[in-house]
Amino acid sequence: MHKKYGPDGFVAVSVSLDNPANADDRARVNAFLQKKEATTTNVIAEGDTDDWYKKLQAGALPLVFVFDRDNRRVKKLEGEAVKYEEIEAEVVRLLKK
Repeated sequence: MHKKYGPDGFVAVSVSLDNPANADDRARVNAFLQKKEATTTNVIAEGDTDDWYKKLQAGALPLVFVFDRDNRRVKKLEGEAVKYEEIEAEVVRLLKK
């Protein structure tokens, strides 16, 4: 979606909750991003994973937040509820505003 809608103002950021100090975790994250040809900002969150789950109120992964142009969260999807077609439809709707 970043490649497709970036010119229209869409911004995507990925966050991994893997341990950034663990070389194997970092390598796995980097391999995944390379496989997906990720061109977005990619961050490995530092700190305790459990704390991040609490802060994000994450019940399952993947976890996707969609924000509008005014930085208001309009959608939160997690686990099996993450349907990329639904996310893309929401992105298209928000980009028209």
